[in-house]
Amino acid sequence: MKYEFVEQAKSYLLEKMGVAPDVAIIMGSGLSAVDEILIGSQRTHYVSIPHFPVPKIAGHRGQVVFGKTKKLNVVVFEGRVHYYEGNTMAEVTFCTRVIGRLGTKSLILTNASGAINPGFFRGHLMAITDHINLQGANPLSGPNEDRWGPRFLGH
Repeated sequence: MKYEFVEQAKSYLLEKMGVAPDVAIIMGSGLSAVDEILIGSQRTHYVSIPHFPVPKIAGHRGQVVFGKTKKLNVVVFEGRVHYYEGNTMAEVTFCTRVIGRLGTKSLILTNASGAINPGFFRGHLMAITDHINLQGANPLSGPNEDRWGPRFLGH
């Protein structure tokens, strides 16, 4: 994905929000109600954001909700696109790149996990600390875009 496309999406969202978010949340299936805790929330559909990929999976609303909770400015991305839908890795990581360019320091990702463990039930919170990439593609492949920063952090 071109750096300029990410910058256009970032600028569009900053204009709408008026301030960079302290926290960003990218939501997967089943957690779309989290935006209801935001004070003074406003919504923007992904189709309005320049170059933003639109999810096609049921349960992914395809909208950005921003507002406040206590002292924090929060932006919630309701839904995302997936590699298995036929999207490129550049499209899959587009939202995350925009969040990084917004200057947001905290990112929370949600998803439906733990389905094969009979001890887990719907709504249980679990922390995923690592994963095995079995998709045959990696978003870090190819030339590094230096304007996004180093490819590998902490090394």
